[in-house]
Amino acid sequence: MIINEITCLKLFFIIDIFASGFDLQILENTGSNKRNFFAWKSIFLFFIVPLIYSCNPTKYVPQGETLLNNSYIEIDKAGINKSDLVPYIKQKPNKKIFGARFHLGLYNLSNLEKEKWPHAWLRKIGEEPVIYDKSATDKSREQLEDYIGSKGYFDGRVSDSVITAKRKSDVFYNVRLREPFTFRNIYYEIADTNIQTLFYFDSLSCLIQRGDPYDVDILQAERSRFERVVKNHGFYGFSSDHIAFRVDSMIGNRQVNLYYEIRKSQKTDNYNRITYVPHSLFQIKNVYIYPDFVPKDVLEGGESYFTNLDTVYYNGYYFITGQKKTPIRYDLILKSLYLKPGSSYTITDAEQSQSHLMTLKVYRLVNIFFNETDAPEGSQELVSYLNCHIQLTLLSQQSFDV
Repeated sequence: MIINEITCLKLFFIIDIFASGFDLQILENTGSNKRNFFAWKSIFLFFIVPLIYSCNPTKYVPQGETLLNNSYIEIDKAGINKSDLVPYIKQKPNKKIFGARFHLGLYNLSNLEKEKWPHAWLRKIGEEPVIYDKSATDKSREQLEDYIGSKGYFDGRVSDSVITAKRKSDVFYNVRLREPFTFRNIYYEIADTNIQTLFYFDSLSCLIQRGDPYDVDILQAERSRFERVVKNHGFYGFSSDHIAFRVDSMIGNRQVNLYYEIRKSQKTDNYNRITYVPHSLFQIKNVYIYPDFVPKDVLEGGESYFTNLDTVYYNGYYFITGQKKTPIRYDLILKSLYLKPGSSYTITDAEQSQSHLMTLKVYRLVNIFFNETDAPEGSQELVSYLNCHIQLTLLSQQSFDV
């Protein structure tokens, strides 16, 4: 039901009379003073008046333009949820509370030619009208088509239509789907023999299987999954950037062939030439622990901060402290660490160390990072080395005086 501005004004006076009568009844029953009466009425009208003004949402819509009233998505068959498509709509209508544009109503209460209170304040807490934009609709349609294409509906189409009445526009996005494309064959192109052996050992955990619908999100999840597998076997320099997928959709029968490619590591030689070498295994050489690390002191002190640090070697670990002599419980910290000098690098050990240190309820911030370093004398040439740095920022101390 459409309510025009005259009806809204009539409703306003009815509600105002009802509110006044209701307030008088409260005064009779409770004996409250007039100040409470007017305060209650002001609060009541603060919420009612914007609702009344929202009955005329096009008050500040420029001539020749229309207000974006609603956006609708219609899908011709099951396969994709509407909720997954909503984020790709570029232009959203004004917010509603209980079906009314409350924030737009507050904005419409103001006078655009006045800056004094309450006009500027109403515009600040309110919401100006969302003007329908044809270019935003075109962009939304393109993004919707890209999304359904990423889900295997390569020949899916999205069309849009607009219905305008009383200076308000409703936009309809019509999504037409066919059967999604599925994986027919998967070909593996793994240049590094070490990674190849690891991949085939872990092949049963692969998220991509023959016969499954094509889905970009599954491909990305597989990249992240296998990156973690490789890093948990000591390959610190490996990343998802070394994994690529190529798709051949020309084989017909609504199927695709997938080429799963894992590249070698890219290096630059002494002549700045790019070469491709096998990925290196990494071991942890030294572990440096900063038990009283203060980021603010580092920023303010610069290079001089590091020159004033003291180092204590304890049970194979280096504890580096600043000028503040904070009591350190070395064994408590070491019991929480899974990172040990001489052990192979794994991302799980780093994450578990960080998690256990946080559970001590002593540190506000735990930062763990690695950097490549020279190999120790007499070490294997096939293994590279890392130094591990653990920065621990203490919680603010709290005390009570009685």
